Amino acid sequence: MLIRPAVPADVEPLVALIQSAYRGEGSRAGWTTEADLLHGQRTDPAAVAALVGGGAMLVGVEAGGALLGCCQLERRGEVAYFGTFAVQPVGQGAGTGSALLAEAER
Repeated sequence: MLIRPAVPADVEPLVALIQSAYRGEGSRAGWTTEADLLHGQRTDPAAVAALVGGGAMLVGVEAGGALLGCCQLERRGEVAYFGTFAVQPVGQGAGTGSALLAEAER
């Protein structure tokens, strides 16, 4: 898996990835589901584009180009913010999240 900064072309796939990890029936394949708690869209293209444009989003990409996971990093004064952490539900538990966390720590 390659970990790289997100680019504008990643916005739509990122919205789909984040949605799939937390909402809807597909999210039940993983452990991060909010399907029984919340409904509707978890994020939208404008919100994700703002993160991508600010250089604050990392993505994990498989050899074929599909996004496997993502996380947001943002410096806030003396501390860092970590958020928008999502991994494809069927890939949860396979090390994608751990790899993203390790890269975020750097």
